[in-house]
Amino acid sequence: MRLSRLVRFVGAVLLPVALARALTVGPLHTEYRTEPLALDVAQPRFGWQLAAAERAQRQTAYQVRVAATPAALAAGDALLWDSGKVTAADSFGVSYAGPALRSGARYYWSVRVWDAQDRASAWAAPSWWQMGLLQPADWHARWIGASTAAASPLLRREFPLEKKLRRATAHAYAVGWYRLLVNGTELTERVLSPVNSNYPKGLFYDSYDVTALLRRGANTLGLWLAPGYHQSYSKYGYRWDAPLAARLQLQLEFDDGSTAVIGTDETWKWTDSPVLASDIYHGETYDARRELPGWSAAGFDDRSWQPVALRPAPAGPLRACPFPGLAVAAEIRPVKRTEPRPGVFVFDLGQNIAGWVRLQARGPAGTRLVLRHAEDIHPDGTLDDTTNRAARATDTFILGGRGEETYAPRFTYHGFRYVEVTGYPGTPALDALTGLAVHAALEDAGAFRCSDPLVNRLHENFRRSLANNLYGIPTDTPTRDERTPCQMDSLAVEEAAIANFGLSGYYAKWLHDIAGDGGTLPNWTADQVVLPWLLYQHYGDRRIVAQHFDNMKQVVDRFAAAAESSRYWADGFGDWCAPNPGGSYEGSFSEGPLVAMAFFGRSARIVAAAAQLLGHVEEAQRYTALADQLHGDFQRRFYHPDTATYSSGRQVTSVLPLAFDLVPPENRSAVVAALARRIETVDRGHLDTGIFGTRYLFETLIDHGHADLAHRVLTAPGYPGFANQVAQGATTTWEQWTFRGGMQTHDHAMFSGADATFFSRLGGIRPAAPGYREIQLEPALLSALTFVDCSRQTPLGEVACAWHRDGDSVELRATVPVNATARLRLPVRDAAAIRESGQPAARAAGVLALRSSADTTTLTLGSGRYLFRFVPASP
Repeated sequence: MRLSRLVRFVGAVLLPVALARALTVGPLHTEYRTEPLALDVAQPRFGWQLAAAERAQRQTAYQVRVAATPAALAAGDALLWDSGKVTAADSFGVSYAGPALRSGARYYWSVRVWDAQDRASAWAAPSWWQMGLLQPADWHARWIGASTAAASPLLRREFPLEKKLRRATAHAYAVGWYRLLVNGTELTERVLSPVNSNYPKGLFYDSYDVTALLRRGANTLGLWLAPGYHQSYSKYGYRWDAPLAARLQLQLEFDDGSTAVIGTDETWKWTDSPVLASDIYHGETYDARRELPGWSAAGFDDRSWQPVALRPAPAGPLRACPFPGLAVAAEIRPVKRTEPRPGVFVFDLGQNIAGWVRLQARGPAGTRLVLRHAEDIHPDGTLDDTTNRAARATDTFILGGRGEETYAPRFTYHGFRYVEVTGYPGTPALDALTGLAVHAALEDAGAFRCSDPLVNRLHENFRRSLANNLYGIPTDTPTRDERTPCQMDSLAVEEAAIANFGLSGYYAKWLHDIAGDGGTLPNWTADQVVLPWLLYQHYGDRRIVAQHFDNMKQVVDRFAAAAESSRYWADGFGDWCAPNPGGSYEGSFSEGPLVAMAFFGRSARIVAAAAQLLGHVEEAQRYTALADQLHGDFQRRFYHPDTATYSSGRQVTSVLPLAFDLVPPENRSAVVAALARRIETVDRGHLDTGIFGTRYLFETLIDHGHADLAHRVLTAPGYPGFANQVAQGATTTWEQWTFRGGMQTHDHAMFSGADATFFSRLGGIRPAAPGYREIQLEPALLSALTFVDCSRQTPLGEVACAWHRDGDSVELRATVPVNATARLRLPVRDAAAIRESGQPAARAAGVLALRSSADTTTLTLGSGRYLFRFVPASP
């Protein structure tokens, strides 16, 4: 444990109860974000986290105030909305209920709460949110573009400001990708904007606070455009079939209360940029000789520039992006530079990333530097671009001859570990090149480590694979000529992604993209059913279930209608990419009917639960009956009572029925035993699963008494398995279990779903009620591990569970946030043997109840930090 964390923990445990005081409130969030700049939600939801000096503290009431100015909020006068004292424990999902909110307006809010002793807290430090442009009529800017064909045009407009500015917000969107510049400053907080989306359904614009970049007198706005997701993008993705165009609207508010709008219109001018070509797959060509210093600053001579052309509006409504777009997340220094052939330099970043590189060079004007990207190298050290498939992944930098020059592409990205540089003047130093890792700008939401270095490495690989594929949409791989919206891949990893990153807004946008997809294959289209329920479980987002309920029903109804006609999905993907030594496409299909039926049954059960949640009694009964029918159909169709196996007997055929509760209770122990025998004998201690079987394999084994077997399978050396990938240098998860194959990339997110098990079983942290109001703490104390340290961020705050062996005993630290309770389940038969901070747990503050059964003791914990010691019962 890090020293600072240890000090905080010990201080919290030893703090005398006599110092108990009312709750403190903060931080605050609006729509699960901190001070969002553009919301288009009519009734934003508020949330806050709480802290207390004593254990088992909780909120019993709250009061929210909203005002149009900080002064009005502080004074408590002229409020837009005052909830009054509301007797409720809710600390997230609290909806604004005041007058209608104005387009573009900023609002300020605070909250105070009452604790279990009815003591009022102080008011929280104020927060704010800003509304986006709510109606089409709020957009005054026009759609513009270059008047003739241009690979990557520059657009500009100069304008004056004569009054003192209070606030300036820029809203921008482009058909293609854009960069925004203000008075010579290029805004780099977002890259590859706007995010990819199902365009006819929603155009997700970006918003920027540019107040600090504007000044009295002359000012200039600049836009730099490039194709982005245009016709070269995969036909299976969301792509444009229209000329480059942009819409930018600058909302100005002055100190005297007046407002103004500066937007794109026919007064703008354009010219060609130094980008000669750009393509999402093939790369960018940049000629520094064509740079125009100062082109986006006031006073630049643009007399040779041409007037822009007005463009028709693209199909689809403009909507505020519900997450902060894409950003450069990390800079990666190379670990090695080699020269396998004269003048051919290969840089190794030491890990697969998605993004690009920054290169420094000095040489004569016109010198042409070529950068090729790939995941692998050949034995002779040269670049191996096999997994790129048709993507050329090549950036070209033509020097301008102005001394030391630096180049990083703006309008492409690659999936790679190695970069080949040719044409470099001289020999580049190792630090001449830096990798820039790019993904959605998401907050970290979880941390995991344990005593097994291989398991830690797998967690790093899983997490990196997830991050590399969280772009504007969840992609399959950043490497080859795909990077498409893949519902099946996303379905397999969403719980793992939620464990690692804050994804409430990101996945809400993804659901908006895919809702209404008319597919009938359950293990593809079921994401439209499963994901809203996951967001409800992990974020307490009831609204998203209500928004998608009708679509969730339609998806399950389509499954029911298609089941017979499709021969129960005999040709479906099934457990996609199960072990297949040849790595062929055809060999990647596995157990299509069983996997499809399992997801059909799970989807019906989720819709029944959603109907119950929303108060739709008849529909709850209807879908419960359907789920029960499917349970029986599944048994009759696939179960072999003589062997206690399903279908062919491969691992997934037992894993999914067990994970989805499709096995009758009387058969469960036999099915588990048959699965364990299969692993030990037929599969020689290795997994035999594709993306869905692998997602649930380890959880299933742990939940049914085979935790040590789960660890042995997870870490088994040789083919097939994750350890085999690591032995061959993998830093991300592969598409196939083989290194080579007919279809293969080495950065494919879909196998990273197993990372969810590290948090939910090894760390033992699971929601027992939506939004973690109730928490299940049930760590699996594997004999192969000596410690696990795990934490997750929830709407209520951090939940943590860390355990380590100390001889025969185990020490376990738990953190439960204020306003939550936790059920800690330990493998101890006698509750009296459990100590908390040196005393019997039954007498410890915050331990609300203890209950022992034959093999376990369950402790109900109020909020606080705990330190338990116990001796686990022998199996």
